[in-house]
Amino acid sequence: MNSVAIWSVHSFSENALRRCLPAVVLMLVLFSNAGAMRGITGILEGRIVDKTSGQPIVGVNIVLLGSPMGTVSNTEGSYRITNVRGGEYNVRFSIIGYKTLVVKQVVISPDLRTKLDVELEVGAVEFAPVEITARQPLIQKDLAATAFSVGGDKVDKLPISTFSEVLTLQPGTTLEGNVRGGTISGTVYLVDGIPVQDVVGGGLGTDMPKSSVSGVTILTGGLDAEYGNTQSGAVNVITKSGRNESSIDLRVERDDWLPEYIDKEVNHAMEFELSANGPMVENTLYYFSANVLTLSDTRWWQDFKNVFPFPVSKQFKGFSKLDYVVSSTSRWSLQGIYSLERWHDYQFSWRYDLNGLPQR
Repeated sequence: MNSVAIWSVHSFSENALRRCLPAVVLMLVLFSNAGAMRGITGILEGRIVDKTSGQPIVGVNIVLLGSPMGTVSNTEGSYRITNVRGGEYNVRFSIIGYKTLVVKQVVISPDLRTKLDVELEVGAVEFAPVEITARQPLIQKDLAATAFSVGGDKVDKLPISTFSEVLTLQPGTTLEGNVRGGTISGTVYLVDGIPVQDVVGGGLGTDMPKSSVSGVTILTGGLDAEYGNTQSGAVNVITKSGRNESSIDLRVERDDWLPEYIDKEVNHAMEFELSANGPMVENTLYYFSANVLTLSDTRWWQDFKNVFPFPVSKQFKGFSKLDYVVSSTSRWSLQGIYSLERWHDYQFSWRYDLNGLPQR
């Protein structure tokens, strides 16, 4: 039986709610047995055979690089690794007498089985690993629902400023985030299986840095029973975790690289994203943190510039996580989502007295 303890704290005052101040949501997950959280893990399975004879190979070591998970093939050459956190992995197959094989970019989708069959070549001496790239099947046979999965690398490459815009690019959705003609409140948003709904207006309660997303699954029809409190669709976000290799990434974007006399179709927006991850105790305790600072004068900057100094809008959002690996099948996690935004609304009827508009 899986045990899960979840604390969610929503802190806001009546006055802050009335003035539409953003709520700061703190999400603490103190214990999670792998697979207990809905929509987080998948299964990797397949069969290993000799490339020449086609006979199954027994005792092949299968390891998901960068994680403590792995298994060994049975007498039929088959293997299965359950409770694999959704994301992209490199999988290594090794056994004495055969060349080591590394399959790169294997995408594990939550709630689904990923099949990976391989053929190993006989090697009399030790050779360098053979590397190949996995390909996603065009049809997922064990998927009954209408679903679209987008990996973290694809999210980074898409021309979007927030990961939630991935939903608007999928079939059956609108630019406002409506799914199959439903309302915004009819779509449930989950982060690592935990709802992050805006309880007042519906939709996503707070956005997250793009670099914190390992994958996004959008369900727009035929939802399983595990996705409750939804009428239109479900958006399940799988977050990244720290690994044994430390890394720090910085992203800087702005829309006003050209002088104003050349290009005035700008918001004078600047965005800085800093993410870092690595081990605090190798193979045991990991950290991950991604934070974004966005400064903007908004699309009304030509009126605002005479009243307010830069920036008119300030937004800080982030996601941080600590992972303690108890064993290959369970871990303790402490994670939080936080955001803070301050801005001035623009009202045309107040354009000559914008200083009278309250800050939000």
